[in-house]
Amino acid sequence: MIGRDYRYALLTEVVSINTRRDAGSMRYEVKLRGLSNVKNNPNFKRGALNEPLVGESDTVLPGGYGIANLKPGSHIIFLFNGPLDQWDVVPFYGACSYVPDTPENRSAIQRGIALDALSDPN
Repeated sequence: MIGRDYRYALLTEVVSINTRRDAGSMRYEVKLRGLSNVKNNPNFKRGALNEPLVGESDTVLPGGYGIANLKPGSHIIFLFNGPLDQWDVVPFYGACSYVPDTPENRSAIQRGIALDALSDPN
């Protein structure tokens, strides 16, 4: 239902992953590059996004995919509610979601988008 409930969705690619030890666990900062719109037009400029995906070694994306499994070149669907050009702070958890781009996830998100009466079919 995240395809229905979030206003925007953007296909992204993992550009780089930085890790560091932080209080006994591994902290991940994943830099993403926007590739194409999936839902509505979030006004992104093609290229690296300003805010990284941040998590710990036990962070699990929807579908049970761990952040530690991401590699440069991986594709992720990034879902969020506010246009990217209006961000002035890192979105807090819950303001956005990240889903690995698999055929199953893409199909499920498209079904959710179809249920959203406010979606712009692009």
